[in-house]
Amino acid sequence: MNVLKVLLVQLLELIVQWLFSPRKLDATMAQVAQDAFNSRDYRLAAEMFEKCVKDLGPADSAVALDLQFGYADSLANCGRLRDALVVYQCVYKRGCAPERLRHLAVALVGAAQAIAPPPHAVTIDPLACVVCGNVLKQPVSWNCGHCACSPCDEKLPRDAQCPRFVNISKNSLM
Repeated sequence: MNVLKVLLVQLLELIVQWLFSPRKLDATMAQVAQDAFNSRDYRLAAEMFEKCVKDLGPADSAVALDLQFGYADSLANCGRLRDALVVYQCVYKRGCAPERLRHLAVALVGAAQAIAPPPHAVTIDPLACVVCGNVLKQPVSWNCGHCACSPCDEKLPRDAQCPRFVNISKNSLM
């Protein structure tokens, strides 16, 4: 029984020593992660950086901070913004310069542009005449729902097509 206790104590000591001893970074893996990032293979870079960060553990060194930034930047660039924000938040708590967040900013702008309407999309001003484009003067409402200035409406034939709805005449029913 005593031998078993001694072995258990030694095993626990080894486990504690392993858990709390500084871990070495696989420099090759970190370099492969950086190479993947530089070649714009952000998914691979994210996987490699994640492995490096996990292998290094909760270290407070500049190397650990760089690896976490690499991981967060890779996540942001491959479109995993939610995951990237979690990692950036951890890095931010340790202190970081705002210029280190440029990959996050670029990814956020790209995501916003992806959900925004295209720049050539027509925006309709409800106070503008559909014929002349100026602010409505004595507005006339058409059956299609658009409005024109009274003088513009009078110049058009009764069966003229609405400029917004090309296939619908200004007096046809909706």
